[in-house]
Amino acid sequence: MELIIDGELLKKPLVESLLTEANELTAIMVASQKTAQSAIKNSANRDP
Repeated sequence: MELIIDGELLKKPLVESLLTEANELTAIMVASQKTAQSAIKNSANRDP
């Protein structure tokens, strides 16, 4: 999407909200992955 803006294929206001949404979704996915990895690690530490 940044390439679309930089290349002026579409006007920035048309793409900007989609870019913001994509960045927010990426942050959610990264946080979810970190939480899952932490839960797996903590679970492995509890098992005898």
